[in-house]
Amino acid sequence: YVIDWSESGDDVEKDYLGRAREMYRFMTPYVSSNPREAFLSYRDLDIGSSVNSTYDEGKIYGVKYFKDNFQRLVDIKTSIDAENFWRNEQSIPVRR
Repeated sequence: YVIDWSESGDDVEKDYLGRAREMYRFMTPYVSSNPREAFLSYRDLDIGSSVNSTYDEGKIYGVKYFKDNFQRLVDIKTSIDAENFWRNEQSIPVRR
């Protein structure tokens, strides 16, 4: 599902986020539930996000996306990008 969000403003933001959450609630009974999974390139901020790019914040959503691979991916990310230059609100965190 895609929402084309080309307008700006607080009311527009509330409207589009409301639509997205309504769709999320509607579809919840039809998606996998044990475990619940998400498409990697879709940032589902409802399952968690990292404001300060910390390991503890990243673990909240990281294990939901990457399951048993999360720790391994953190180790790889830490060895390649220790300064965490390549990040977004749901990227693999680094261990500091």
